[in-house]
Amino acid sequence: SVWQRFVDVGDADGGSALATQPTIFLEDKFDGIRAQLHRSADRVEIYSRDLRRITGQFPELVDQATNFQEKLIVDGEIIAFEEGRRLTFFDLQKRLGRKSDGEDLFARAAADVPVAFVAFDLLWLNGESLLRTSLRERRARLSELRLPPQFQIAKLISARSAAEIEQAFRQARRHLNEGLMIKDPESLYLPGTRGMFWFKLKKELATLDVVVVAAELGHGKRNNVLSDYTFAVRDETTGGLLQIGKAYSGLTDAEIAELTEHFKQNTIADHGRYREVKPDIVLEVAFNSIQPSARHASGLALRFPRIKAIRRDKNIDSIDTLQYAHELAARDAQIQQSVSPEVT
Repeated sequence: SVWQRFVDVGDADGGSALATQPTIFLEDKFDGIRAQLHRSADRVEIYSRDLRRITGQFPELVDQATNFQEKLIVDGEIIAFEEGRRLTFFDLQKRLGRKSDGEDLFARAAADVPVAFVAFDLLWLNGESLLRTSLRERRARLSELRLPPQFQIAKLISARSAAEIEQAFRQARRHLNEGLMIKDPESLYLPGTRGMFWFKLKKELATLDVVVVAAELGHGKRNNVLSDYTFAVRDETTGGLLQIGKAYSGLTDAEIAELTEHFKQNTIADHGRYREVKPDIVLEVAFNSIQPSARHASGLALRFPRIKAIRRDKNIDSIDTLQYAHELAARDAQIQQSVSPEVT
């Protein structure tokens, strides 16, 4: 269990408080983008998870951050948020896909899709590095800050049992968040990694059986194999295939190698890195949510799709339908309408 994992790791580590004081911190896992905000005496910068500068994409956060009385670095999540209600990641994507740093463009984007910065960690404060300070102390210092508008602090819950973790998880899902971040209160901040004492707890909304209609060369070590798959569901009315998403994680290297050879031999149109392929490979795809989107022909898009399995027992006639996908989207929408508008 999650609880036992933390106790076991604490015992093995020897220095963690979990070995003698089994308490863990829980935070909602938000459906946004991870970001660091740096506030110095004369400037504000925002960086993405991979330390890419994204300051120009969120001018309203930069303006508000100048109201911090302290010089600081905070770690957190940028979410789409308007008038006390949390929007979706698909709304936030409208802010992320823009290529220009033009002031007017991003000012219009801020009006169309307002955002909030949800801070969950404090890394540096008024010249003092907090990287070697416990999370418990960092969160205490964070809670003392006076926040400007459009900034919030992630709600923190202490749990002492598996039952309390499960209760917090259900509450997070009711608030439309992805799940939980589970952390050791005595853990130090490890740049670039969650380490052994931070991890996510998420559950899938559902799965779809889909058929691959296109394959693309991957990146890095997968640059020479077809590892990125665009897939479709079947329109029950017309019998046609409609794209609903793309996934590249979940399969083993051996499975990817096998599919690469198959798709090379069953290519309908070769566009270089991208191939349209014969629709005869069925995948079971898991995801966290499904929502309307103009990006795909189906009119729907999956959030965090990943491949659970190659369904060798199924063919194109047995894949899921667009109508079923719409039913899942409607269920997702009902959940959203029935929950509290609070972020946490």
